Amino acid sequence: MQPSFPQTFVAAGCLWLVTQWAYAQPMTSLDNNKVKYTKAEGHVAILKRGEVEAVVVDNAAVDSEVLPGHRAGYSGIGWLKHSKRQENLFVPAVSGLNFEHIHDGTTKERDILFEPRRAPMELRLIDAHTVELYQPPTPNWKLESCHRYALLEDGTIEMTFECIPRERTFKHDYIGLFWASYIHQPESLNIHFQGRKDSDTSPSSWIEGITPAHGTRPTHLSLSDTRTFAHDDDFPLSLVFNRSEHRYQSPWYYGLSHGMAYAQVFRPPAAAKGTPPGTSSISFPIIKSASDMAL
Repeated sequence: MQPSFPQTFVAAGCLWLVTQWAYAQPMTSLDNNKVKYTKAEGHVAILKRGEVEAVVVDNAAVDSEVLPGHRAGYSGIGWLKHSKRQENLFVPAVSGLNFEHIHDGTTKERDILFEPRRAPMELRLIDAHTVELYQPPTPNWKLESCHRYALLEDGTIEMTFECIPRERTFKHDYIGLFWASYIHQPESLNIHFQGRKDSDTSPSSWIEGITPAHGTRPTHLSLSDTRTFAHDDDFPLSLVFNRSEHRYQSPWYYGLSHGMAYAQVFRPPAAAKGTPPGTSSISFPIIKSASDMAL
């Protein structure tokens, strides 16, 4: 049965992952010297368009009128509001679409697994509705990256992520990436998507993704995703490899909070060319309960 939707969607976050080997022309200032930008003087940038306002923040601590009490280590969307609801969708002290983890499935100390939180970022202003967060090669993984946040006319926040591994630091020849969105006091932690049970062959229907506890059955794969990723048995990030009993058909999902809906919509997988030996193309996003996502 199709669920009933609230009258208004807060915003939809679209993620399109592009590497230096992808067919598409690089979009961000990471690897496209035609992109012109200005370095922000502070740590935040305000994007306003239509009924949506978003505050993009790097991973520095901020305590200002625009973003009070923001803790260090959390980047992405520090504040997201709609004309129909002025309160922040995300936990005010942290953020949404926070670049949380880089990993290769091996057990590491916490500071390495949470390296995107700690490695410095640079906020770049592109135009009135577009900003980027650039991160130089990180100390351990040597992954250089750039997030672009573009607030479109319809209120969608389009997030583009590009990265370049500057050294071969990934033991299992894949790069695991994880973003976390901390939703502020929603009535329900569940997400909604179209799919079916892993062992089921019936047509897809609406699924309410329920995780009974943090890290318990949180990971929903695509119906077409047959990949397996080597990882240590004691790998500590419980949200990464613990699969649920459901798979999604359409690459998007939504959650509800205070009469509004927040949707994350993913573009089709990017094909890659010139891929170095031992690596694979960018592929299906992995949907996480509690509005997180991984690639």
